[in-house]
Amino acid sequence: MLACVLGCDSLFDKGFIYVAQNGIIKVSRKSDFYPDLSQFISAIDGKVAQASSQNRKHYFAWHERNIALKTQKRLFHKLLNSIVHEVSDHLTNIEDIGINT
Repeated sequence: MLACVLGCDSLFDKGFIYVAQNGIIKVSRKSDFYPDLSQFISAIDGKVAQASSQNRKHYFAWHERNIALKTQKRLFHKLLNSIVHEVSDHLTNIEDIGINT
């Protein structure tokens, strides 16, 4: 059931959200690739994380760098690679039908 996986823990674990140094929930750019999910997540953006504490501050900083932001970079590179392959395929098709560029 969709509602079961749309909890903050799951969104946090998958890098869709992270907790900033000030304890505020932030949305990672990863959600930009999922418009329906982005709309749901925007409702919690900017709220204070209840689990935020001084003891967890270092973990939250690590999670932001290594999960939320790295995930964004991987998605961007994946998207960029797919665009490059698509353009390359189109150029090959143009050469195959004898159109000079």
